[in-house]
Amino acid sequence: MKPLIVQTIPGGIISILIFYLDYFPFNLVEKFLMFAAFVIVPLVILLLRYDEKNKQQRVIYTAIKLLHFPAALLALASVMGNKTWGMGSSAIPGTLSLGWLLFTFLLGIYGLTIIVNRKGRTE
Repeated sequence: MKPLIVQTIPGGIISILIFYLDYFPFNLVEKFLMFAAFVIVPLVILLLRYDEKNKQQRVIYTAIKLLHFPAALLALASVMGNKTWGMGSSAIPGTLSLGWLLFTFLLGIYGLTIIVNRKGRTE
């Protein structure tokens, strides 16, 4: 099994718990965002390919694989802080969501390196 598939299994379990437990008073949109963060994104990361000769792409890809699950947990904590823990009027949920924002920027940088290495040609 690939290591990211192994990360998808606990993410799927967390998503099932979010959908079916009444402890999480999330809207349907928030539930699907958490499903995307824990299940869809790691499955899409499996589709990414990097050039073995390009050290920058290898480093960024490794960082993406390592930082995905902690960033998804921070996104979950941000949504829970807003809804479940009643911290909606404080800056704590926004601060927690910065982890997912930085992970998204890392994915964007990876995409830019692919475009630059292929001189503007993408599939």
